[in-house]
Amino acid sequence: MGSNQSSDQEYSQEGLKRFTQNFDFLKKIDDERFGSSVSIYREKSSSKLIGLISKSSEDLQALGQLKSELLHRKSLDHPNLMRLIGYSKKENETLCGVGQQITVYHEYFEYDLDLELKERASKKEYFTEAELWYMIDSLVSVGAFLQSNGMFHGDLRSVNIFMNEEGEVLVADHGLVHPQRDNWHKALTGNKAVYLTPKQMEALRNKT
Repeated sequence: MGSNQSSDQEYSQEGLKRFTQNFDFLKKIDDERFGSSVSIYREKSSSKLIGLISKSSEDLQALGQLKSELLHRKSLDHPNLMRLIGYSKKENETLCGVGQQITVYHEYFEYDLDLELKERASKKEYFTEAELWYMIDSLVSVGAFLQSNGMFHGDLRSVNIFMNEEGEVLVADHGLVHPQRDNWHKALTGNKAVYLTPKQMEALRNKT
């Protein structure tokens, strides 16, 4: 417990100071892939982007669980998993009392597989067999890696599969920051762009 508090304090002071020195603010956008607004920063010495996603709540127990998940997620490393750099926290005073805001610092890419598919379709270009096998192998590998570490993505579709400048595919376990952690919860709230298994579709059809 003490080590977790120590790492929080270290990041919120030294890490944030380095961040403000090394990154410039670009823009703030509503990104449905993360279910919230994202503040995007660019590293001064490169073109690397970092996305900041904030969550506020007066439920300190839920935020404590989120912090534990973030610390676990930060320790995970896979070539097809977007890097979670860290998080900071601060207290907010509200009419109902004191709450907390957690800001997650996440590797960020603007381009995704959905955009790549649309661009190729406009040019009548197709993926090669090698490219398809690479994507399948990468997604299966990172999915198995997350599951082996007690996590799952919950919404794996083209718009949520990011691509870097080298054409490598990456996923972000958006369940940590997305208010609807998987497709089932999105379907229950009327989200029209979800992928469900036949069993889930049947359950949704019979839902009262």
